[in-house]
Amino acid sequence: CQKAFIELKNRLVSAPILVHFSDKYPIVIYVDASGYGIGAVLSLLIDEKEHVVAYASRTLTENEKKFGISEKECLALLWAITYKFQCYNYRRKFTIVTDHHPLCWLMKVRDPSSRLTRWSLRLQEFEFDIRHKRGSIHFNADCLSRFPMEVADTGDCDEIPIDSVDIKSLQLKDEWCRHVIQHIDSDKIKQLG
Repeated sequence: CQKAFIELKNRLVSAPILVHFSDKYPIVIYVDASGYGIGAVLSLLIDEKEHVVAYASRTLTENEKKFGISEKECLALLWAITYKFQCYNYRRKFTIVTDHHPLCWLMKVRDPSSRLTRWSLRLQEFEFDIRHKRGSIHFNADCLSRFPMEVADTGDCDEIPIDSVDIKSLQLKDEWCRHVIQHIDSDKIKQLG
């Protein structure tokens, strides 16, 4: 049994199941929550077939375990979009797939709880559609949300903000980047070609 598990695990994290990210293909992110964890799967839609790029999961903190189911499901969505997979989906349109139907109208709710309001405001910088998938066939993220983990990964989602204005100002402060920018601006790069 252990040997079969290891074989399955190895196949799930290698080609043809796992692929490198490419911005040429549509992004699909599956999210789910359980009573003690959240999970997400980032996939690319290549030739009408989904291929996994990354898996992610973490346990809930003691405080998060007290959330209602809609808040846990929304937390999984928020965590996947703004923290785990932001480097893939930032400034790109993508699709979220969930087995929690109320998330499909999350962005349209007029008077959600204050926590859901804050979260929906935070998600407004992203362009995505939410699609419902019956729980009985929503396996990938569901399995990850139920995988028992000892410690919660509670890294700060705002630790490294990705904002084009911030990146530009940091590049202007960096000596090497300024040198490259000066060469590009002065057309010296054309002399190299």
